[in-house]
Amino acid sequence: VIAGEVRLLIDDRIVKVGQARDIKDNLNRIAIAIRTLALVSDDRVRQTELAAIERARSDNAQHLRALEQTISSDEGKRRLAAMAVARERYNQSADKALAAAQADAGAAGQAIE
Repeated sequence: VIAGEVRLLIDDRIVKVGQARDIKDNLNRIAIAIRTLALVSDDRVRQTELAAIERARSDNAQHLRALEQTISSDEGKRRLAAMAVARERYNQSADKALAAAQADAGAAGQAIE
């Protein structure tokens, strides 16, 4: 019994916690990249930040697909559904901030230089 629970912890729970941590870290990376885009006008830096956003979003989509495939409890499915709603709202807000940052092309950074 204990061996089975340890195996569940190692093979399932720790993996899911790691995926959730990676999603959180990627959301922070996206936010930092958008902030950087709002402050910097250097094209090379801006391209690097846009690539980081794309990579973080892709990684998050992959983690979410994996979670959808492995979460089986009713509580887990309910939480995953709530996360999907929050993710949609977050992405809409992030897309608006990204569009504003791209339109200004570092104007905020120039204003404080």
